[in-house]
Amino acid sequence: MLVLEGYLFEKDKMADDGRIFWKCVEAKKGKCSARRHTLNDAVVKSLLDHNHVPDIAAIEARKAINSIKERAKTTRDAGYAVIAVESSQLLEPVQAKLPNVECIKRTIRRQRQLQGNYPANPNSLRELNIPDDMRLICVNGQQEPFLLFDNGPDTEHRILIFSTQRNLELLERCEHWYADGTFKTTPPLFTQVYTIHGVRFNTCIPSVFVLLPGKSKVLYQEMIQALKGLRPNLKPSTIMIDFERAAIEAFQTEFPEILVRGCFFHLGQCIWRKVQEHGKAVRYANDVEFAVQVKMLTAISFLPLHDVVLGFEELMDTEYYRNEIDLHPICDYFEDVWIGRPHRNIRRPPLFQYNLWNFYDATNNDLPRTNNSVEGWHRRFTELISAQHPSIWRFIAAIKEEQHMNEIAISHYIQGRDGPRQKKKYRDLNIRIKNCVARYDANEKFLYPSKKIEKKEKFV
Repeated sequence: MLVLEGYLFEKDKMADDGRIFWKCVEAKKGKCSARRHTLNDAVVKSLLDHNHVPDIAAIEARKAINSIKERAKTTRDAGYAVIAVESSQLLEPVQAKLPNVECIKRTIRRQRQLQGNYPANPNSLRELNIPDDMRLICVNGQQEPFLLFDNGPDTEHRILIFSTQRNLELLERCEHWYADGTFKTTPPLFTQVYTIHGVRFNTCIPSVFVLLPGKSKVLYQEMIQALKGLRPNLKPSTIMIDFERAAIEAFQTEFPEILVRGCFFHLGQCIWRKVQEHGKAVRYANDVEFAVQVKMLTAISFLPLHDVVLGFEELMDTEYYRNEIDLHPICDYFEDVWIGRPHRNIRRPPLFQYNLWNFYDATNNDLPRTNNSVEGWHRRFTELISAQHPSIWRFIAAIKEEQHMNEIAISHYIQGRDGPRQKKKYRDLNIRIKNCVARYDANEKFLYPSKKIEKKEKFV
């Protein structure tokens, strides 16, 4: 960049004799034709005048962005920290000329990706050595441990747990937890990023970030045991997780009194996948009656627990289900996985017990039926990290950045600020579903909630 008499120029091209041709930064947006030629840092030719007044604030903002880029290259500070340091001394007119924060954060990420300001990527988990500065995080001006558990390079399955003492203290006070895994943002050599969120201040707070090399019950148990070692008094009353047997059994083993609940949205997704697998997606999209009848399967989850099997049997005995052969393979799947097949006058245990996917009590007690807040967090984190399967170093930098934002949010909640307010359409939906459940009549099961559940909460 070139600054001359209060105007800013950017390099256009370079001549063979060493001259540099510059054009006004407003050449495209403001159609300014002013140009200058320099040789050995001296202006040797001026072409045309500017068609706009000089803007000192814009020049200072450009300088600040360049300083942010340099700091991004030379430090591993979180994006917000880089922005805060470089913008703290700027006057308000200059700050007003800066791009928005998300745009600056993307600039920081690009600079670091170009710079490669991280150690070399390990070829195996045995080679993975986390530098000391990446094991720590700055909280309230003090460095404290952030990598709280690492079972070490000599173990067969490497597990890394990132959190803070404040997060764990908060999680200890939470009766209700959410847990979920994701794969898109998982660094190479690991299988999934597993996060645990606590419900506090009427909102869902991400508290623990775990890198796991697999999805077995043994790995989940080791993760939970490590957390209990860090915070012995952890004792959630409920946890909502995906319908994954290994995770369900691990939490039930490590917390014998815990109530494990599945997610209604994931229940719908499981049924929707079967609709797709059996080639009925087009009919589902175009045949209203067929779609409603499929949704009756998910509506069974709102029956009282003691009426689940009876409700399923009555549904199967309706004229539509008896005669509609396109539904038969979907019903077979539902019976095998969620209800249990009859065998010698009794039903075999289903793959997932009824209490995992029954939402009658949860609805009556105003407990969430979905983990949409956790899914939303994963989407935001994917946007933050701006890459699928980033390097381990980029991942750690991103969760540090997330934790810095988390610290601000927690401070706001502690000071009495409200958490994110649920949209009115979802509040109204919850009221309608609760009213349906409260008015339940065992003799009118199929006038019940199937047509009153919002589209998004199912599986389309």
